[in-house]
Amino acid sequence: MKSYSLAAVLICAVLSFPATAQYVAPSVPTGRAKICITTDARLRSGQKLILPPMTAFSDAGVSANDLRKPWSLSDTEAKATDASFVTSEEVSFSKERPCSEASVRMLIGPLSKVKEAKAADRHIWHMDDVLDYTLVKVRPPIELGELIDNIWVRAVLVSDAAHPYERPARSLSDADRMARCLKVANGVISVVGGTIKRQTNSVVMITHAAASEMSIGCSLRDPDLFVSWDGALPTKPTLALVVEASQYVTGASPENLKDGTVKCIREALKPSSQETAAVHLTGSKFECQAFQRDGGGGSITILRRFGDYPNRD
Repeated sequence: MKSYSLAAVLICAVLSFPATAQYVAPSVPTGRAKICITTDARLRSGQKLILPPMTAFSDAGVSANDLRKPWSLSDTEAKATDASFVTSEEVSFSKERPCSEASVRMLIGPLSKVKEAKAADRHIWHMDDVLDYTLVKVRPPIELGELIDNIWVRAVLVSDAAHPYERPARSLSDADRMARCLKVANGVISVVGGTIKRQTNSVVMITHAAASEMSIGCSLRDPDLFVSWDGALPTKPTLALVVEASQYVTGASPENLKDGTVKCIREALKPSSQETAAVHLTGSKFECQAFQRDGGGGSITILRRFGDYPNRD
Protein backbone atom coordinates (compact mmCIF):
# COMPACT_ATOMS: atom_id res chain seq x y z
CA MET A 1 0.00 0.00 0.00
CA LYS A 2 1.27 3.45 -0.81
CA SER A 3 1.87 5.47 2.36
CA TYR A 4 0.23 8.83 2.80
CA SER A 5 2.08 10.01 5.92
CA LEU A 6 1.08 13.37 7.32
CA ALA A 7 3.71 13.16 10.03
CA ALA A 8 6.29 15.13 8.10
CA VAL A 9 4.08 18.19 7.91
CA LEU A 10 2.12 18.23 11.15
CA ILE A 11 4.79 17.97 13.79
CA CYS A 12 6.20 19.82 16.68
CA ALA A 13 8.77 22.22 17.88
CA VAL A 14 8.28 21.42 21.57
CA LEU A 15 8.32 17.87 22.85
CA SER A 16 9.06 18.31 26.52
CA PHE A 17 5.41 19.04 27.29
CA PRO A 18 6.23 21.93 29.64
CA ALA A 19 3.67 22.65 32.31
CA THR A 20 2.41 26.22 32.16
CA ALA A 21 0.61 28.16 34.85
CA GLN A 22 -3.14 28.46 34.56
CA TYR A 23 -4.28 31.81 33.28
CA VAL A 24 -5.11 34.42 35.91
CA ALA A 25 -7.29 37.38 34.94
CA PRO A 26 -5.18 40.54 34.72
CA SER A 27 -5.51 43.32 37.26
CA VAL A 28 -4.53 45.93 34.66
CA PRO A 29 -7.21 47.84 32.71
CA THR A 30 -8.39 46.11 29.55
CA GLY A 31 -10.27 47.00 26.39
CA ARG A 32 -13.65 45.64 25.36
CA ALA A 33 -14.71 43.72 22.27
CA LYS A 34 -18.05 42.70 20.83
CA ILE A 35 -17.74 39.05 19.82
CA CYS A 36 -20.28 37.18 17.68
CA ILE A 37 -20.76 33.75 16.20
CA THR A 38 -21.73 33.89 12.53
CA THR A 39 -25.01 32.55 11.20
CA ASP A 40 -23.21 29.41 10.03
CA ALA A 41 -22.45 28.47 13.64
CA ARG A 42 -25.85 26.99 14.36
CA LEU A 43 -26.90 26.36 17.94
CA ARG A 44 -30.12 24.74 19.08
CA SER A 45 -32.33 26.29 21.73
CA GLY A 46 -30.88 25.65 25.17
CA GLN A 47 -27.33 25.03 23.94
CA LYS A 48 -24.52 27.23 25.26
CA LEU A 49 -21.22 27.71 23.51
CA ILE A 50 -18.35 28.93 25.71
CA LEU A 51 -15.00 30.40 24.72
CA PRO A 52 -12.48 30.16 27.57
CA PRO A 53 -10.32 33.07 28.73
CA MET A 54 -7.22 33.54 26.60
CA THR A 55 -9.04 32.94 23.33
CA ALA A 56 -6.95 34.73 20.70
CA PHE A 57 -8.13 36.86 17.77
CA SER A 58 -6.12 38.22 14.83
CA ASP A 59 -6.71 41.39 12.86
CA ALA A 60 -8.54 40.72 9.58
CA GLY A 61 -8.67 44.34 8.46
CA VAL A 62 -11.46 46.81 7.78
CA SER A 63 -14.79 45.35 6.69
CA ALA A 64 -18.26 46.72 6.17
CA ASN A 65 -19.81 43.33 6.86
CA ASP A 66 -21.95 42.61 9.86
CA LEU A 67 -20.13 40.46 12.44
CA ARG A 68 -22.68 37.69 12.07
CA LYS A 69 -22.31 37.45 8.31
CA PRO A 70 -20.15 34.45 7.36
CA TRP A 71 -16.76 35.42 5.97
CA SER A 72 -16.02 34.56 2.34
CA LEU A 73 -13.18 35.08 -0.11
CA SER A 74 -15.18 37.84 -1.76
CA ASP A 75 -15.11 39.99 1.39
CA THR A 76 -13.26 43.24 0.84
CA GLU A 77 -11.15 43.41 3.96
CA ALA A 78 -8.14 45.71 3.84
CA LYS A 79 -5.52 47.32 6.04
CA ALA A 80 -5.03 44.19 8.14
CA THR A 81 -2.09 44.29 10.54
CA ASP A 82 -0.23 41.58 12.43
CA ALA A 83 -2.04 42.60 15.62
CA SER A 84 -3.72 40.11 17.95
CA PHE A 85 -5.70 40.27 21.17
CA VAL A 86 -6.85 37.75 23.76
CA THR A 87 -9.96 37.64 25.90
CA SER A 88 -9.58 38.17 29.62
CA GLU A 89 -12.74 36.35 30.61
CA GLU A 90 -15.09 33.59 29.53
CA VAL A 91 -17.41 34.41 26.64
CA SER A 92 -20.69 32.58 26.09
CA PHE A 93 -23.18 32.40 23.21
CA SER A 94 -26.57 30.85 22.61
CA LYS A 95 -29.08 30.72 19.77
CA GLU A 96 -30.96 33.56 21.41
CA ARG A 97 -27.79 35.51 22.28
CA PRO A 98 -25.27 35.12 19.44
CA CYS A 99 -23.14 38.13 20.49
CA SER A 100 -21.41 39.01 23.76
CA GLU A 101 -18.96 41.59 25.04
CA ALA A 102 -15.74 40.71 26.81
CA SER A 103 -12.65 42.32 28.27
CA VAL A 104 -9.61 41.93 26.01
CA ARG A 105 -5.92 42.83 25.97
CA MET A 106 -3.36 42.83 23.22
CA LEU A 107 -1.27 39.72 22.51
CA ILE A 108 2.34 40.02 21.44
CA GLY A 109 4.85 37.40 20.40
CA PRO A 110 7.25 36.43 17.60
CA LEU A 111 4.66 37.13 14.90
CA SER A 112 2.81 40.02 16.51
CA LYS A 113 4.46 43.14 17.91
CA VAL A 114 1.48 45.53 17.93
CA LYS A 115 0.84 46.69 21.50
CA GLU A 116 -2.39 48.65 21.07
CA ALA A 117 -5.45 48.80 18.81
CA LYS A 118 -8.08 51.50 18.42
CA ALA A 119 -11.81 50.88 18.41
CA ALA A 120 -12.20 53.82 16.03
CA ASP A 121 -10.35 51.87 13.31
CA ARG A 122 -13.36 49.50 13.09
CA HIS A 123 -11.24 46.48 12.23
CA ILE A 124 -12.76 43.00 12.19
CA TRP A 125 -10.95 40.33 14.19
CA HIS A 126 -11.16 36.55 13.67
CA MET A 127 -10.75 33.91 16.37
CA ASP A 128 -7.56 31.94 15.64
CA ASP A 129 -6.32 30.17 18.78
CA VAL A 130 -7.02 29.20 22.40
CA LEU A 131 -3.95 29.70 24.56
CA ASP A 132 -5.21 28.23 27.83
CA TYR A 133 -7.38 25.14 27.41
CA THR A 134 -8.34 22.44 29.88
CA LEU A 135 -9.22 19.03 28.48
CA VAL A 136 -12.85 18.14 29.04
CA LYS A 137 -14.83 14.96 28.39
CA VAL A 138 -18.11 16.76 27.69
CA ARG A 139 -18.16 17.90 24.10
CA PRO A 140 -19.18 21.46 23.30
CA PRO A 141 -22.04 22.01 20.82
CA ILE A 142 -19.43 23.19 18.30
CA GLU A 143 -15.76 22.26 18.59
CA LEU A 144 -13.33 25.15 19.03
CA GLY A 145 -11.23 23.94 16.11
CA GLU A 146 -14.27 24.08 13.82
CA LEU A 147 -15.01 27.63 14.94
CA ILE A 148 -11.48 28.69 14.02
CA ASP A 149 -11.10 26.79 10.75
CA ASN A 150 -14.48 27.94 9.45
CA ILE A 151 -14.08 31.55 10.71
CA TRP A 152 -17.32 31.30 12.67
CA VAL A 153 -16.32 33.74 15.44
CA ARG A 154 -15.66 37.40 14.62
CA ALA A 155 -15.13 40.48 16.78
CA VAL A 156 -14.82 44.24 16.76
CA LEU A 157 -13.31 46.45 19.46
CA VAL A 158 -15.77 48.68 21.28
CA SER A 159 -13.00 50.32 23.33
CA ASP A 160 -9.26 50.57 22.79
CA ALA A 161 -7.12 47.56 23.69
CA ALA A 162 -3.60 47.71 25.11
CA HIS A 163 -1.70 46.24 28.12
CA PRO A 164 -0.31 43.36 26.06
CA TYR A 165 0.12 39.82 27.24
CA GLU A 166 3.32 38.27 25.86
CA ARG A 167 2.95 34.84 24.35
CA PRO A 168 5.61 32.51 25.82
CA ALA A 169 8.38 31.60 23.41
CA ARG A 170 8.31 27.99 22.24
CA SER A 171 11.50 27.08 20.46
CA LEU A 172 14.22 24.44 20.78
CA SER A 173 17.54 23.73 19.14
CA ASP A 174 17.55 20.90 16.62
CA ALA A 175 19.52 18.71 19.01
CA ASP A 176 17.11 19.30 21.90
CA ARG A 177 14.10 18.74 19.65
CA MET A 178 15.46 15.42 18.40
CA ALA A 179 16.32 14.28 21.94
CA ARG A 180 12.87 15.09 23.25
CA CYS A 181 11.21 13.56 20.21
CA LEU A 182 13.05 10.33 20.91
CA LYS A 183 11.97 10.54 24.54
CA VAL A 184 8.30 10.75 23.52
CA ALA A 185 8.70 7.84 21.11
CA ASN A 186 10.25 5.71 23.83
CA GLY A 187 7.39 6.68 26.14
CA VAL A 188 4.86 5.53 23.57
CA ILE A 189 6.74 2.25 23.13
CA SER A 190 6.69 1.71 26.90
CA VAL A 191 2.88 1.78 26.70
CA VAL A 192 2.06 -0.01 23.42
CA GLY A 193 5.24 -1.92 22.56
CA GLY A 194 7.23 -1.78 19.33
CA THR A 195 10.79 -0.76 18.52
CA ILE A 196 12.55 2.33 17.17
CA LYS A 197 13.21 1.88 13.46
CA ARG A 198 15.12 5.09 12.77
CA GLN A 199 15.08 8.81 13.51
CA THR A 200 15.45 11.94 11.39
CA ASN A 201 15.47 15.54 12.59
CA SER A 202 11.67 15.66 12.22
CA VAL A 203 10.31 12.20 12.98
CA VAL A 204 10.95 8.99 14.92
CA MET A 205 9.76 5.92 13.04
CA ILE A 206 8.46 2.98 15.06
CA THR A 207 7.96 -0.63 14.03
CA HIS A 208 4.79 -2.19 15.46
CA ALA A 209 2.97 -5.38 14.49
CA ALA A 210 -0.43 -3.64 14.37
CA ALA A 211 0.62 -0.85 11.98
CA SER A 212 1.95 -0.63 8.44
CA GLU A 213 3.75 2.52 9.50
CA MET A 214 3.94 4.35 12.81
CA SER A 215 5.84 7.45 13.88
CA ILE A 216 6.09 10.36 16.28
CA GLY A 217 6.43 13.69 14.52
CA CYS A 218 8.45 16.54 15.97
CA SER A 219 9.05 19.29 13.46
CA LEU A 220 6.59 22.16 13.26
CA ARG A 221 4.58 22.72 16.41
CA ASP A 222 3.39 20.04 18.81
CA PRO A 223 3.90 16.27 19.00
CA ASP A 224 1.76 14.09 16.79
CA LEU A 225 1.17 10.39 16.33
CA PHE A 226 0.96 8.90 12.85
CA VAL A 227 -0.33 5.38 12.15
CA SER A 228 -1.17 3.74 8.80
CA TRP A 229 -2.79 0.39 7.96
CA ASP A 230 -3.79 -1.87 5.09
CA GLY A 231 -7.49 -2.06 4.23
CA ALA A 232 -10.05 0.72 4.30
CA LEU A 233 -10.73 0.24 8.02
CA PRO A 234 -8.21 -0.41 10.80
CA THR A 235 -8.40 -3.78 12.51
CA LYS A 236 -9.32 -3.94 16.20
CA PRO A 237 -5.63 -4.25 17.23
CA THR A 238 -4.75 -1.25 15.05
CA LEU A 239 -7.58 0.86 16.45
CA ALA A 240 -6.52 -0.07 19.99
CA LEU A 241 -2.94 0.91 19.13
CA VAL A 242 -4.07 4.30 17.81
CA VAL A 243 -6.12 5.02 20.93
CA GLU A 244 -3.48 3.92 23.47
CA ALA A 245 -0.59 5.65 21.73
CA SER A 246 -2.48 8.88 21.12
CA GLN A 247 -3.62 8.96 24.74
CA TYR A 248 0.02 8.95 25.81
CA VAL A 249 0.89 11.72 23.34
CA THR A 250 -2.12 14.01 23.86
CA GLY A 251 -3.49 13.20 27.32
CA ALA A 252 -7.04 13.09 25.94
CA SER A 253 -9.56 10.48 27.10
CA PRO A 254 -9.62 7.06 25.37
CA GLU A 255 -13.32 7.47 24.64
CA ASN A 256 -12.86 10.74 22.80
CA LEU A 257 -9.78 9.50 20.96
CA LYS A 258 -11.63 6.42 19.74
CA ASP A 259 -14.68 8.44 18.74
CA GLY A 260 -12.55 11.00 16.89
CA THR A 261 -10.62 8.30 15.04
CA VAL A 262 -13.73 6.41 13.94
CA LYS A 263 -15.50 9.61 12.90
CA CYS A 264 -12.52 10.83 10.87
CA ILE A 265 -12.19 7.53 8.98
CA ARG A 266 -15.92 7.42 8.22
CA GLU A 267 -15.79 10.97 6.88
CA ALA A 268 -12.78 10.16 4.70
CA LEU A 269 -14.58 7.15 3.18
CA LYS A 270 -17.51 9.26 2.00
CA PRO A 271 -17.44 9.74 -1.81
CA SER A 272 -17.60 13.52 -1.39
CA SER A 273 -14.52 13.62 0.88
CA GLN A 274 -11.92 12.70 -1.77
CA GLU A 275 -10.41 10.19 0.68
CA THR A 276 -9.35 12.72 3.32
CA ALA A 277 -10.97 14.24 6.40
CA ALA A 278 -10.22 16.35 9.46
CA VAL A 279 -12.07 16.16 12.76
CA HIS A 280 -11.83 18.21 15.96
CA LEU A 281 -12.82 16.71 19.29
CA THR A 282 -12.38 18.31 22.75
CA GLY A 283 -9.02 19.90 22.02
CA SER A 284 -7.56 17.16 19.81
CA LYS A 285 -7.25 17.19 16.03
CA PHE A 286 -7.53 14.14 13.77
CA GLU A 287 -6.41 14.16 10.13
CA CYS A 288 -6.92 10.97 8.18
CA GLN A 289 -6.99 9.31 4.82
CA ALA A 290 -9.00 6.20 3.97
CA PHE A 291 -9.89 4.55 0.66
CA GLN A 292 -11.32 1.29 -0.70
CA ARG A 293 -9.63 1.20 -4.12
CA ASP A 294 -6.81 -1.28 -4.77
CA GLY A 295 -7.59 -3.24 -1.64
CA GLY A 296 -7.93 -0.19 0.54
CA GLY A 297 -5.71 1.61 2.97
CA GLY A 298 -5.72 4.36 5.54
CA SER A 299 -3.73 6.53 7.91
CA ILE A 300 -4.35 8.97 10.73
CA THR A 301 -2.43 11.75 12.45
CA ILE A 302 -3.53 12.86 15.94
CA LEU A 303 -2.28 15.85 17.91
CA ARG A 304 -3.38 18.30 20.58
CA ARG A 305 -4.83 21.41 18.95
CA PHE A 306 -5.23 23.37 22.19
CA GLY A 307 -3.77 23.34 25.68
CA ASP A 308 -0.71 21.76 27.25
CA TYR A 309 0.47 18.27 26.52
CA PRO A 310 0.85 15.95 29.53
CA ASN A 311 4.02 16.48 31.52
CA ARG A 312 6.01 13.25 31.16
CA ASP A 313 9.14 14.39 33.02
